[in-house]
Amino acid sequence: MWIRKTQSEIASAEEKKTRARFSPTVPLILSAFGTILLDLGMEFSLPKMAFTFVACFVVAYLTQQFTGSIFLIFPEFRIFPKNHDDTSICVVCHKVQVAADRCECGGGLEPFAHWKCADSSDTHERTKK
Repeated sequence: MWIRKTQSEIASAEEKKTRARFSPTVPLILSAFGTILLDLGMEFSLPKMAFTFVACFVVAYLTQQFTGSIFLIFPEFRIFPKNHDDTSICVVCHKVQVAADRCECGGGLEPFAHWKCADSSDTHERTKK
């Protein structure tokens, strides 16, 4: 059975997604790894290594900001879940829809991320409150 998440759960998920998108951790690690690999293949001086590190970091971080992935060539390797903006669920019949404006039953659609699947005991406890 589908139940709608609370406003605090929805806000918390959005905040977590935003924090993951702006986190520099993965671009830093990728830049350090790339710089070390390049240095092993070619003898770089310290200024060249610093420039390479900064250039790799800027490219990886900006790519993460704009595409959601740090890999330009393989964007399907995402560091956080892909945003499914086109997936919705009907508020009346709870049927999942993709890229639709209205449900077949006439009910309105909400983003799928605002809903969660719950077993019957969880639903019963929520209705008692």
